[in-house]
Amino acid sequence: MQIFSVILSYLAILLWFYGIYLAFFSSLRRFFMQAAQVMWKRKYLWLLAFFAGLTAYGGEVNFFFRRLNTVTSLQGFLDGIRNAITSGRVDVFVDSTKNLWANHFGSMLGIIVTAVLITGVITWLIIMSQAAIVRIVGRSQMGKPTGLTDGLAASTEKFWTLVQLNIIGLLIGWALWVVLTAVPAAISLITQNPNWSFTAYLGSLASIASSVVTIFLIQFATADIVLHDTKLMPAIVDAWHLFSRNIVSTLEMAVAIFTVNLTLSYLIVAQLFFFLSAYTLAGFLTIVALIILLYTLLSAFSFSAWTIYYLKLAEGKTASKLGQWTNKLASFGGQKRSIQ
Repeated sequence: MQIFSVILSYLAILLWFYGIYLAFFSSLRRFFMQAAQVMWKRKYLWLLAFFAGLTAYGGEVNFFFRRLNTVTSLQGFLDGIRNAITSGRVDVFVDSTKNLWANHFGSMLGIIVTAVLITGVITWLIIMSQAAIVRIVGRSQMGKPTGLTDGLAASTEKFWTLVQLNIIGLLIGWALWVVLTAVPAAISLITQNPNWSFTAYLGSLASIASSVVTIFLIQFATADIVLHDTKLMPAIVDAWHLFSRNIVSTLEMAVAIFTVNLTLSYLIVAQLFFFLSAYTLAGFLTIVALIILLYTLLSAFSFSAWTIYYLKLAEGKTASKLGQWTNKLASFGGQKRSIQ
């Protein structure tokens, strides 16, 4: 698996260079320029983007790289649970929890209710903000009247449909992860069989890929629901058809957005720490404020670019760069054979 990790590291570097090319030298550049224009013209999108980006903005590839070590982490977690059970620490924890609930029932119930409420509010803000951005950017690109009020009204109307959509996505993602990764990792830990460990590693890659596909489907289905008033299941079917017809170009868009976000984040944050002192309160607060602003701008940019890309994809006006290169090579090969 060490060789596998090295290969993936080199592939990540190549992917970064390819992402730079796609973002600045391919036809995707016009989508990014349109997204920048929209977010600059409608600055209230920045506030929405702050909440919308609490999950991950354009983070499909970022999600992939963050989860590559999931098997090792999972096996360590399971091994810790096994040791806790055999050493009796689990029994001590259960007894302590029972005593805590028995002696402080009101406080524990209050903490749980507060946590549930906070989670609900954050979830509401994320879904509402994402849907509002998609609505505003989409309708502005379609030449239809829109604004903050229209975006919030549409996201409110479609809120529960979008909640169901995200729940379906989560269930699919977790189910595939359990089957492909968690089960083989647990068997490997029990049997100490390295083959099962390698199977879990391959399964983690497969589950990550399937989760990335699920993210694309949720994005496309969200746009379909918010912009075209489509019902839940038809929107999911439409999203699948759209993605399956444009797999390569969609992946290219994700790579391009991720590369732009990663590159700008590293460059700007490095500049902040170089020119500002983080050891003073004023310097630290300035760095934090500028990083939050950067995160907000990148979030607004990413959601705007994805919405514009979805509209062009639905119109059939996008093509993958790899597909174009393949067609050129095929045409060149055909011409060469005809000359011979």
